[in-house]
Amino acid sequence: MSKTRVFLSLCAVALFLTIQQILEIYKILDVLFQLGVILAAGAVVTLCARSATVSDPPSPSHISARLAAQRVLGVILAFFFPRYGQCYRCLMPWAVTKHHLTRVETPGVARSVFALCECCYRQTAPEERLRYYTLMWADWVSRGMEPSVERWSALRYAVLHEEEMETAKDADRQKAV
Repeated sequence: MSKTRVFLSLCAVALFLTIQQILEIYKILDVLFQLGVILAAGAVVTLCARSATVSDPPSPSHISARLAAQRVLGVILAFFFPRYGQCYRCLMPWAVTKHHLTRVETPGVARSVFALCECCYRQTAPEERLRYYTLMWADWVSRGMEPSVERWSALRYAVLHEEEMETAKDADRQKAV
């Protein structure tokens, strides 16, 4: 597959990019193709760890160059791991990144779901996370899941209040000791 073809397909996937960010991605791809770099899981983890220190998190109208680069890597790696799902934010396949489990409790049933990797979870606020869980929900419905107000409400509550629930559980564990 040619460099230009890969670049154009990646541009179609990364929706919120400015022209300057697209050109930066092209430069990155050009270097990767020139060097013949094979992207290993270790390189992805390193990029993820470095991006966790970004002080200016992306808003819905602006995606940082670092997130754009992660999305490029995610789409490229998806070719190598076609049977794996991906983080809804950075597009990294679950084969090369750790998913963040969000516990969702509905009457009689408790389960964990994941739409974000640990790296993206740490970089986003609960309101922004909800956007990606909404995409996951829409994906489920498009695949035949019966939509339920009760299940959606439980998922929404879990995403928005996950940190509070974890803090309360930690306090309960401390009391038990």
